[in-house]
Parts: sequence; C-alpha cells; structure tokens
Amino acid sequence: MTERPLLVEPVSALEKLPRYSVGRPPFKTDLILDFNESLEPLPISGEIPSALKANLYPWTEQLEAQLADRMGIEASRVIVTCGADDALERSVRSVCCPERRAVMIKPTYGMPWRYAITTGAEIDTVEWWEESFPVDEVCETAADAALLFLVSPNNPTGAVITTEEFTEVVTRLPRTLILHDQAYREFSDPEFDHTETALAHPNVVLVRTFSKAWGGAGLRAGYAAGDERVIDWLRRIGQPFPVSRLTLDVLEAAVTPGAGPSRERIDRIRLQREILAELLSDLGAEALPSQGSFIAARFGNAAWVRNAMASLGIAIRGFPGRSELNNLLRTTMPGDDGNFERLTAAFKTVLRPEVILVESDDDRPGFEVLASDTKAPGSGTVAPDRLSDLSAWVVCRKPETIRPTREAACLPLGLLNSEAGSSRTRKALENAGAARVLDSIEEVMALAKP
Repeated sequence: MTERPLLVEPVSALEKLPRYSVGRPPFKTDLILDFNESLEPLPISGEIPSALKANLYPWTEQLEAQLADRMGIEASRVIVTCGADDALERSVRSVCCPERRAVMIKPTYGMPWRYAITTGAEIDTVEWWEESFPVDEVCETAADAALLFLVSPNNPTGAVITTEEFTEVVTRLPRTLILHDQAYREFSDPEFDHTETALAHPNVVLVRTFSKAWGGAGLRAGYAAGDERVIDWLRRIGQPFPVSRLTLDVLEAAVTPGAGPSRERIDRIRLQREILAELLSDLGAEALPSQGSFIAARFGNAAWVRNAMASLGIAIRGFPGRSELNNLLRTTMPGDDGNFERLTAAFKTVLRPEVILVESDDDRPGFEVLASDTKAPGSGTVAPDRLSDLSAWVVCRKPETIRPTREAACLPLGLLNSEAGSSRTRKALENAGAARVLDSIEEVMALAKP
C-alpha cells in the first residue's frame, strides 16, 4: 500500500521530544517495581455510590473542598487535575513562553521539561547530586526565570531539600513561580515537609498525586494547591472536567476525615528502603540516600543488572537515553514481606551468585559447576531439582531449559555452541528469557567479575 504524502508539519518543538517510554527489557515480568506504583490498592473508608452517573459531567468542587479541608485552606486554593502531570503542565503553560526562561534540576522528573519545551521557553539546568541542595547556584540561575521546578523527595535520586533551603529559595525568588512536586512527601521524614512554608508564599504551587502513597495510579488524579490567584490561572488554562465521574466517586469516598494512605505500609516501605540500601552497598553498588518510596543506586553495569532482574521476572527502572543516568537504576519498595524477600534474593543472585552452573553438553540431565563460593558445591554436577535451593547463574544451551531455570528463581544465561551459533538459536534463547546470550564460557566468567 502506498501512503499518501503528509503535507502538514508539526511544531518545531516536537523535533526535540522523543515519545515517552521506559524502555522495558523484553522479558515477561510479574513484579513491577519500575514505576513507583503501589502494590496495594487505594484504601476506601467511605461509600462509593452504587449508580455511576456517567450521563453527567464530573464537577470537582466537592473533592477540592475535601482536600482543602485536609490542608486547612480555602477550597479556592485547590484544583483537582488529571494526575499530577496535568497540574504540572498547567503550571508550566501558565508562565512559560518563548520570551521566558524555566529552570530545572538535573536529574529530576522529566515531564515538566517536556512541557516547557513545547512552550518555546528557554530551559536552564542546575545539577543536584550531593546531599545538600545547591541553593546559591539555583537562585543565581533562576534570578529572572519565570519558573523553577523542584521535586522533594527528588525523583529518581530520593534526595530531599531541607525546610531552611526551601524557605531561602522561595524568599529569594519572589518573581519566579516555584513549582514544587510533592509526589513522595508521605515517605519522607516529617522535617522535610514544606507544606506550611509553601502555602505561606504566593509564588509557590504545591503538586500532589494519588498515584504513590494513596495507591491510585490507575485513577489518574492529582491536585495542586497555592495562592488563589495562581490556582485560577490553572483553572483557566486546562480542560474543565479533568477527571472522570468514576474517579471522583472513588476519591470522594477515600478522602474522608481521618482516612488516608496506610501508615503501616509506609513504615514498611521506609524500613525496606534502609535494608535494600545496605544490601546493595554490600553487593558493590552505590546506593544513594533516599527519602522516597524507592532506592536509586549506581552500578558498574546497570544495563546488565536491569536485564538480569527482568529475566528473573522483576522490573526495575533504568534510564536509557539519559546520559547522566546511564549507570543508575531505581527500585520501588514493594511494601510487603514476600515480594521484598524475592527482590533481595534476586539482587543477591544477580550481583553475587553462590554458584555458576552450565548445562551439560550431552543428553545427561543436570548442570556442571563452573564456579562457586564456600556455601555451594565446589565441583561435580547439580541435579535439576536442586536449582531452587541455590542462588545461581545457570548457563543454558537449550531454550527449553530456560523456563524451569526461571521458575527456580535462578538467573538463566544462553550459550551458543560453536556448531550452532546461528542467529536463529540466539533468538530462540532470547525469546525463552535468557538474560544474555553469550558465545563462550570465557564470556560468562568475564561477566561474573565484579
């Protein structure tokens, strides 16, 4: 079929914008820890109407009043939006245009950068990797900027801005709209909550989400709070009915006095965050201090670790295409004991296996030991039914061996025999779930070196 020529041209900003994608490895994963979602659903204490009024437009005033009451402010200072992203986009579009500048922290959540690009605004960045926030550099860079975007706890690093640092920034930049994303606020220590300070300054917009601690990512709802005049800008620049009637019914029932995200679950996540940071450091990674629902860590071979975890059925976040994050991986805390045990066991298997096995090159069942530590067999063979007892890499010669290897929670690698080193065999091993297909035993051993 011959396509007709497309004579319409998009705006030039689209040339700078790739499609939004997390670039997941091509493995079937069932433990999804790469999007900072909650593994537990939204807690609902109120009653959801039995009849969905789908014939009526969804007015948000009641939910905005409920949220304002929780914050101790007037309802006119709150706007419900289609996820926090909608609030971020409205804020960016309300002050950014080709004659103005926006300042972004690097690294941080990427959507506001995308929104600013489409407005034609000039974008400057300030790097923030150290534990302390670079107040002076940020204030100097944003001195005449229309917008400064801050996330605390930051995503993907988990770093936080202290209340003293935040107060100094908003005070020194009275003509700049400070867009403050609080997506991970509930997971941080109370002293890092800037809500009171933010609401006292008319140049600050707070953005919150129901996707993280609340466990409502599928509802696509968030909200912004700030000065009544600025919130009015956001009402005028976006669509009038940002969320569905179903979403409103669910959230109006969930956002009741005294209700909210499970404190018990949040405390478990905070504890898991500490345990995983210590484990990753012991395994040779560099875990960054985090106050979010996740841990970010630097790895010597991040792409390999991410693929290996995916081969074990666990999705963790990598950042392909972002050069400053090439060696960084972010892992969401699952919040429950069973999945956390599975997560930590998988990291141990990937980063420090007890034994490396290779499938016999004849018809005999079992695996030969290539290398082991003192806790595993030092020589000989291992029967297939013993795989589940080991933290092991298993070098598979046949695609059909990979599935039982994955089911045993061992890491499957593919090995091409010299006489069968065809692209078809490689593809079959990859499709079966091999974390990587290698040409020789020497490559396997090189991959295992720290």
